[in-house]
Amino acid sequence: MKRCPACKRVENDDTLVYCRADGTPLVSDSGSVSAGAGTVRFEELSVRSYVPPYNIATVDAALGDKDEAFAWLDRAYADRSFYLTWIKVDPQMDSLRLDPRFADLMRRVGLPQ
Repeated sequence: MKRCPACKRVENDDTLVYCRADGTPLVSDSGSVSAGAGTVRFEELSVRSYVPPYNIATVDAALGDKDEAFAWLDRAYADRSFYLTWIKVDPQMDSLRLDPRFADLMRRVGLPQ
């Protein structure tokens, strides 16, 4: 059994690597993350169809790669992504909140701090 750390969804299919609801890497009962190349898969998919940069940023944030997450969030900002209106309350962004770049992004988006 695996669970999504973002939406708390439980998946009984052990072959799944990502949450079917939001694409976040699933965590096994032992606490290990099921991903390693999560953003590579999204980037490969984005060649064939549109993948919002925000979604790729959430995977990087879940994997602890803050620099990549902020790079994708900057792309989302350049794309004028509507997903950015949720960054203040999105639990997938929790690991990024203390970084000064997060406050800068919120300012640029026009959200109150």
